[in-house]
Amino acid sequence: MPRLLFAPRTHAFAVVRMDPVAMVQHLNDPEALRAAEALSPRSYLVYIDIDLALPFPGKPWYGFTMYPIGSTLRPANEEEGMTPDLCIPIFPNNGHPDGRVPLPTEPLFPFDNCYFWSGLTMDVRIHARPEKFDWDETILLPAGLVHCQWQDYQSADMARQSRAREARQPQPDLQGHAVDTTTATGPADDTNSVYEDTIYSSTSGASEYPDTLDEMFGFSSSWKEVELQPLFHLWCDVAANMKQDEIPSPDHLFEERDAIVK
Repeated sequence: MPRLLFAPRTHAFAVVRMDPVAMVQHLNDPEALRAAEALSPRSYLVYIDIDLALPFPGKPWYGFTMYPIGSTLRPANEEEGMTPDLCIPIFPNNGHPDGRVPLPTEPLFPFDNCYFWSGLTMDVRIHARPEKFDWDETILLPAGLVHCQWQDYQSADMARQSRAREARQPQPDLQGHAVDTTTATGPADDTNSVYEDTIYSSTSGASEYPDTLDEMFGFSSSWKEVELQPLFHLWCDVAANMKQDEIPSPDHLFEERDAIVK
């Protein structure tokens, strides 16, 4: 008997498609609604990482951080410090410029050409489903050593990107001038820019003291901000809802998002 749960599973792969009409209906803006209805969203392969709020039953949607999955190496972007090797192969794909060991999944991943694009994330909302979500259909990134290896790869790639971007910055002539260490920033600050889709920060204006369960457990304190995040439908069975030769570029997902939220 399938395990049907009210919210999608975390640390799991899925197929999603944006719902632009639902994203703008509450605005009562006819122009925005017409623009949303004119869009034709595509389905994307993603990895659902963590919850953005406590997933209580009966909610209309659930918030997550997700990682879009690509079917190619990461496109180079010299200005952003991006190189093709800043990605993580998902087994049975074993292609990587540096011979990086691919990450296994449970069960075996159905496609042999897939990569995490390191550092590329999006905070999203997922529609609840009357029929619920079948957790037995999901493909997982195993906990423990595999998940730790994924995090290590991500951290190493973000550090490399940060150093590459820093190297491209004009170097000031400090001869005869003292360096003001009170305003100097290190590579860790540069790394944060690759997570620009995450809207939560220590300067978001949140109350000093938690007044909701979400705040007490370290989740977002601004419900209104969460409502501005893209809204998606999600399907747990990857192989039934996506073909290997139809996996879109993660870049297209961000283009779709930007078209609706601008």
